[in-house]
Amino acid sequence: MSRKKHNAGPPQSAEDISSDKEAQSWIKEVIDADTCRLYGCLYDEISHRELHELTDLAESMIAEYGSAAVIRRWEEYLYSRCTTPESVVNFANLFWCYGGYEYRISDACRFLGYIFYRIGFDPDTYDYGEDKYDATGILDSIATCVMVKAGYGHADQVRNPYYTPENDPLIMAEVRAFRQTDL
Repeated sequence: MSRKKHNAGPPQSAEDISSDKEAQSWIKEVIDADTCRLYGCLYDEISHRELHELTDLAESMIAEYGSAAVIRRWEEYLYSRCTTPESVVNFANLFWCYGGYEYRISDACRFLGYIFYRIGFDPDTYDYGEDKYDATGILDSIATCVMVKAGYGHADQVRNPYYTPENDPLIMAEVRAFRQTDL
């Protein structure tokens, strides 16, 4: 997939950049535009070919701008644009496909707490028999990978085969905090 050209091209030389802040702003805009392309589609409706092209775009973004910058913008997309259970589950499925779980999330517990909060997960009344969004599927996989990448050894299922994010007090504390602020 060729990258879509943006109206304002990248600064070509030091003279083109009035400041580091301007360059960082331009990079953020490019990453945000590409992030909207990545997450602006419906996981259940894209073809395998389209998914492959979008995965290539995600990989090229990380190669070009670094995983920390890209993942940070993906997090911001989640927090600002994914406010319904359906949009969060869509984000989670695409995040998995794009390999986001392979990189460190700046605040893994907050990230996961937000996802569980937005799908309507209530840690105080959760009924495993009525799990509309299959929290034991994609969300458990993402949570386990993200927590381990962030250095939370208790989430390593090799060492702790009974780990589940639904029972992780760190994640559930974040879910409760989001429920109290009721974004």
